[in-house]
Amino acid sequence: MTELILQDFIEREEIVLSVHDSYIVKRTQVPDLERAMAAATNSIIGASLPADKDDYSPEQRQQILNDFRRHDPNYYYSLQVSGFSKPLAPVTRTERYVESYQKFLKWRETREDKN
Repeated sequence: MTELILQDFIEREEIVLSVHDSYIVKRTQVPDLERAMAAATNSIIGASLPADKDDYSPEQRQQILNDFRRHDPNYYYSLQVSGFSKPLAPVTRTERYVESYQKFLKWRETREDKN
């Protein structure tokens, strides 16, 4: 099924990310994803299956985006998921990582300037 959905998005030159049994698409592409999922299940089993979707409020989406933009590993460690609060080994950042990250920050600044 995933192969059919990915192929549908590839043919339309749209972005879709499959994660386990879920898909991540642009908000504007949700109806296209639902259509592709229905077509894929129909072609495989001859019927459409119900699908759940996460529908975050604008405030929740902004919080998720803000957390992502912070890019702060300590924030994620602070979540205390399964008692995991600190990395097992110190974080090592290679020279290549630092250079790439600096390029990313410059790129992000130019994008924010345009918005």
